[in-house]
Amino acid sequence: MIKKANRQQYSQVLRESIALLKQSLTKGHRRYLTASVVLHLVVVIVLSWSWSASEAVKTYVIPASIEARVLTAEEIDQLPYKKKQRQEEQARQKKKQDELRKKKEARRKKELAKKKAEAERKKKIAKAKQEEAKKKKLAEQKRKAELEAQRKKREQQKKQEQAKRQEPPKPVEAPKPDRRLEKLAEQREKTLREQRMAERLKGIQDLKESAQSPEPVFDLDEKTRYLSIIRSRIESRWFKPPGAQNDTVVLRIRLFPTGELQSVDVIDSSGNSALDQSALAAVNAVGKFEVPKETAFFEKYFRSFQMSFKPEA
Repeated sequence: MIKKANRQQYSQVLRESIALLKQSLTKGHRRYLTASVVLHLVVVIVLSWSWSASEAVKTYVIPASIEARVLTAEEIDQLPYKKKQRQEEQARQKKKQDELRKKKEARRKKELAKKKAEAERKKKIAKAKQEEAKKKKLAEQKRKAELEAQRKKREQQKKQEQAKRQEPPKPVEAPKPDRRLEKLAEQREKTLREQRMAERLKGIQDLKESAQSPEPVFDLDEKTRYLSIIRSRIESRWFKPPGAQNDTVVLRIRLFPTGELQSVDVIDSSGNSALDQSALAAVNAVGKFEVPKETAFFEKYFRSFQMSFKPEA
């Protein structure tokens, strides 16, 4: 069949070459004729080489009749390509099963790890609850023990108080007198008595002198007014102690010409130290008094004067 095709191709080329040659000869184109001859020679050489190099043509004998039959499913399965398909399918199924098994194993491990973590968490929570319950129990026991100790202490105190009440009272021993303190107290009392006596004598002398020399009515009115002002100022600062309505204290008050307090002393005690001290505190609390500006009048009546204080009933 190959040789036949080559012959046909060669014949076709030859016919075209002859036609071209005729055309060249008729028209007088020699140049084209030369090119055509060279081309045909090349074609002849190529065809000769391919013809000799081609393989031998194989021939097949076609039988006069063909015997055919239908294959069974088992026979089809035994065919090579079916075996290959079956092996590939088996390999694919095995790979799929391996992947599923691996995924299932990984999921199982994950679930186990999750369950383990959950169990650990619950275990920690349970342990923390146990510790908390233990602490609460210890605290409750401690509180009960403290309450019990307090109760026992109260009971013991009650028993001791009852025992003390049942015991006969012990005679109170009089404190031993301190002779040194007694001497100091006696000396101070003696000094105060002497001062009071001297103040009384001076007051009596002042009264005698004032009785002997008549005073103008103007001086008496001014003296009374200033003494009323001074008494009012002192009594406004006087906090009278309770239970001293029938007692009277006499004070000696000395002032500077500016009205400021120089000193104040008790010349006749009421016998109630609280009353005496409250009167002295009231005078000191005022500090400065309103006095006359005339020097002679001030020196005569307000440089040093007496004033008595008695709480009203």
